Amino acid sequence: MMYYWMSCFALLRRHQANLLFLSSFTENIDLKWLSYLLASVLVLMCIRLLSLFITEITPFSPILYFGGIIVLAYTSLTQQSIYLTEASLPVEKDEIEAKKETNERLTPAQVGKLQRIILQKTQEEKLYLDPQLTLSAWH
Repeated sequence: MMYYWMSCFALLRRHQANLLFLSSFTENIDLKWLSYLLASVLVLMCIRLLSLFITEITPFSPILYFGGIIVLAYTSLTQQSIYLTEASLPVEKDEIEAKKETNERLTPAQVGKLQRIILQKTQEEKLYLDPQLTLSAWH
């Protein structure tokens, strides 16, 4: 169990380092709940070890386990969403038809040229790393 816990702790640290390396916007990424989860498991393991070696604690270990699991469950249930989602409004059928008509003003050659420009900018400027760049930002 200790080996598993240490492996999870190392993976969490490595994941946090990778987030800093791969993501340009890390202010909204909060992994404290994973740290709390690991700390809770460590506390439960310590309760188990103490109950093995200190016989006075053994009768209270079920109560301590129960309290630890309640705290663990509460923090797990109250964590924020990992991935932010946009609130999507239902689109009327007329709005979809109007958008289709506006897109038809471009020739296939113009669409291809714009597609190449967008792909080039996306690759050169790494636009995919910008968390503020969403479909709703284009409206």
